[in-house]
Amino acid sequence: MKSSAKTSQSKPHKAVKVTFGNALSRGRKSKLSEFFICDIAGFRCTMKEMKVEADKLDALSKQLQRFEELPIHRNILRNIAHGYSLPNQVLSIFMGWFDETLNELILRREGQLFPERTLKEMLLDVARGLQLLHNHQIVHKLLRADNIFVISNEKQQFSLLLGNYGGLSTLSRSSSRGPNIYWAPEIYLGEPETTASDVWAFGVVAHMISVLREPQFGVIAGFLKPAYEIDMNKEGKIMEKLLQVIFLQCTKQNATERPTITQIKEILLGSHNLNISQSLLSHKSGLF
Repeated sequence: MKSSAKTSQSKPHKAVKVTFGNALSRGRKSKLSEFFICDIAGFRCTMKEMKVEADKLDALSKQLQRFEELPIHRNILRNIAHGYSLPNQVLSIFMGWFDETLNELILRREGQLFPERTLKEMLLDVARGLQLLHNHQIVHKLLRADNIFVISNEKQQFSLLLGNYGGLSTLSRSSSRGPNIYWAPEIYLGEPETTASDVWAFGVVAHMISVLREPQFGVIAGFLKPAYEIDMNKEGKIMEKLLQVIFLQCTKQNATERPTITQIKEILLGSHNLNISQSLLSHKSGLF
């Protein structure tokens, strides 16, 4: 099937030939959206289709154009262009290519932990991507394993890219049922998402990458209380200590007490030197 889409730029729109392929499987389809393999002017990419009501299209289109104008970054799944079908009320979002989601990768590991160096690079990938969004005043809002995308090579080296940022996902507060461990406590109070709530979600993602499962949270006085479960092997003592403190700091109940994503990145970059990292993680350092 062939169609056309228009790129969103400040310049006059230019029609681009688009060829659609098969729908992607492995859990990327829901009642509200579906992913397809796609070709734009000879470049392989991904297309996401979403049902969107016509009265919400204008605001959403402006938001998408802003995302399409973000600088290219190795840890951001690029939004290339978007189009809308009025009769079907279907929004098509054209994005960069990826191999799988982080959630799919973790399921494939079947309990086999990532090597320490790989773990550190994966966490840095997420931190760098989130830093770019925050530097451009964009809150991800839905940072979770299903919205982190993976590109891998034959050497089992992984690059992580953040996607569905700015709330562009099928998951919303109204559609989610039960406690969501990726949501910070302030979200349950009806407050808007902030960079601090993204940091809470980063802590959950870090735990999941570390032990290949989501952390357990208990509900205490109406709030989610994180339970630290990271149990690294003996060779990972430095990362184990860092991950423990990062997780606990990211999931503090008070949003103002959480570190920024820039501080977290600095901690990970300094993890080769435990003394430096412990100093960065100390309350006395003034960072947290």
